Amino acid sequence: MIIIVGLVIVFVGIFGGYVLSGGKLGIILHALPFEGMMIGGAAVGSLIGPH
Repeated sequence: MIIIVGLVIVFVGIFGGYVLSGGKLGIILHALPFEGMMIGGAAVGSLIGPH
């Protein structure tokens, strides 16, 4: 439960700050699948890569 609350706080902070600073949320939502794939792939690759 605490993980879900933490994730909600992070997303509200990031996207809320972006919108309040004048950014358009449509641009982020349009690029989200590709950006998510790149960022997620880098994160997973760094976790399973050699240490």
